[in-house]
Amino acid sequence: MNESRLDAERRALERILASPDLAQLVRQMQPEALHRVIQTCGLEDCGDLLASATPEQLRQLCDLDLWHPERPGGTERFDAARFGEWLEVLVDTSPSVAAQKLSALDRDMVTAGLAQHVRVFDRGAIADYVTTDGELIHCPARLSAGP
Repeated sequence: MNESRLDAERRALERILASPDLAQLVRQMQPEALHRVIQTCGLEDCGDLLASATPEQLRQLCDLDLWHPERPGGTERFDAARFGEWLEVLVDTSPSVAAQKLSALDRDMVTAGLAQHVRVFDRGAIADYVTTDGELIHCPARLSAGP
């Protein structure tokens, strides 16, 4: 894409973002048009657009932006790294809006995306405990891990 067209598209994004009716404007856009804006201007600059999109627009945007074949003609795969970028952009816009938007998306897709970015630690699995007889039991995993 030539420089003048890129500049024109960036100015168009700035006008959209500066609109007092941003939410209404975004909700009137087709998901394909929103996707083109994201591709042209970069996801990191489009947080307000994502935050203003309807749940249906977001679902369609996910289909367009998060599923790609590994090679031309191949089976499409979910891009968990790109999902992480979406999550960061939404959280940077507003954590509560990010939670609201995620709750409207397909639960399996959100789970697949979060599974690549979240590590769960069950502290109880390595904690010492007291038996019903009052005996303190030290966790073997903790003992072998050292101080």
